[in-house]
Amino acid sequence: MPEELLDNPDKKTKILIVDDDPAVQTFLTTILSGPRMDIETAVDGFQAGIKVVYFMPQIIILDLFMPYLNGFEVCRHLKEDEKTRHIKILVLTGQASEENKEKVMSAGADAFLPKPSNKAAILQSIDALLAG
Repeated sequence: MPEELLDNPDKKTKILIVDDDPAVQTFLTTILSGPRMDIETAVDGFQAGIKVVYFMPQIIILDLFMPYLNGFEVCRHLKEDEKTRHIKILVLTGQASEENKEKVMSAGADAFLPKPSNKAAILQSIDALLAG
């Protein structure tokens, strides 16, 4: 468990799930739900931008290909803004080519997983982001 949570057991981890697929949102919400998790969802990059302002998550799980603003643009905007650049971004995409990985990592993503990924891989990535 991340030290940040061990130091303050009452603190909740805020995670924003950004994916246009309701099944992916449901899967991620289910595996992440718990007493120390505060989960919000967004269906596209535009909605994510709005939710980030009032929710201010610690981690965003971000799909790459969505309507309005894609994941590359969302990542770039968040990392360019002083108020949001601290947010950790885990990209979870069905288009997990090496080219897409390099492009989104250079836009500021902190971690990258292919879709589908199992629960253990997702939780391990989140723990690593929270720890470091």
